[in-house]
Amino acid sequence: MCQTALISAALPKGLWDKASDTMAYTKNRVPHKTLSGKTPVEIFLKKNPVSERANLRPFGQHIICYDYDVVNKLSARSYEARIVGYTQTFGIYQVRRSDGSYKLAKLPKPINNHDSKSDDSESEDSDLKGHVEEDYATLREEQPDSPEEILIPDTPKVPNAPKRKKKDTAYWDDKLGHRKSP
Repeated sequence: MCQTALISAALPKGLWDKASDTMAYTKNRVPHKTLSGKTPVEIFLKKNPVSERANLRPFGQHIICYDYDVVNKLSARSYEARIVGYTQTFGIYQVRRSDGSYKLAKLPKPINNHDSKSDDSESEDSDLKGHVEEDYATLREEQPDSPEEILIPDTPKVPNAPKRKKKDTAYWDDKLGHRKSP
């Protein structure tokens, strides 16, 4: 698992210890056949396995992290990094910056590297557009021609609330006194 993680993340082999820790963390949160579909974390630590799996991220995932150490107003407040490990606190990960330094990151955001389109994706988009146009055409065919064919469900009528009696000016003169205009 460590070798596969390092190769797929394209990280140096020197990070085998981080990969090993991450794979052990991951394996302990995945259901096992020998444990009747339960996870080791569920059995030994009595933790909820679903909430524990919510923390899992791919090893070496490209992310953007908020930099809490920035004090200068004009400096960048985020940096790009890659996830290389977990901590005991939910939502906080060990990350490796591009300069090789390690930091802790709280709830990092993944970076999508699928911005550039290939020829295959353009053909898939055109196929999808064709399907959408066909579906829209069938919907237009199914539309009723006359208003009599349109069925409107009966809505229950809500009884009108009792109307408030409008008080005349004599009532307000008695209650508040007559106001003279300036």
